[in-house]
Amino acid sequence: MRALAATLFWLLAISTSAHAAGCRVFQDIGDKLSFGHLAIGSARKAIAANLPQSPDCRAGRALDEDYCVYTDTDGVTYFVDNRIVVRKEVRDLSQYRGGLIAGIAADDSVAEVVRKLEALPTGFPQWHLLQSSRSGFLFTTDLCLRGSNGMVFDYQLEFDWAGRLISVMSASETYWDVYWATQ
Repeated sequence: MRALAATLFWLLAISTSAHAAGCRVFQDIGDKLSFGHLAIGSARKAIAANLPQSPDCRAGRALDEDYCVYTDTDGVTYFVDNRIVVRKEVRDLSQYRGGLIAGIAADDSVAEVVRKLEALPTGFPQWHLLQSSRSGFLFTTDLCLRGSNGMVFDYQLEFDWAGRLISVMSASETYWDVYWATQ
């Protein structure tokens, strides 16, 4: 527990100064930092037709009239708005079968995750420490990553209070603009 507290204190210290400074967009060439089969900004037509989808698809409630949520067999949920993937997440990493940023694994400790994140390429955006709305805390970047399709997005790693990585998320600037406009 003491190691977790020290790691969180270190992250809080670097995230406060980095957050105030803004960010320079980091180009993710070849979408190597992405998780799941589709990158943020991918066209909806790239989603397999047989994937389960939310019952309120195209209902036009909170986002755009072409809004739908799909979940693939690897446990990745894709949020589609206006015919493109604007957000994706893995809420249960124990069920996920795929790669994560920097070689992170679901059973990595917070200290191991931090070590792997420090090995990311020069110019990679700073990570910030935030409290999670579910439980625990998040390591998150600002909207400072750009995929090969030109879409700008963020990256979030969610931990429980025991320091166990429980989910990953990524969302586009488009998603956040609409999200905050509807709150």
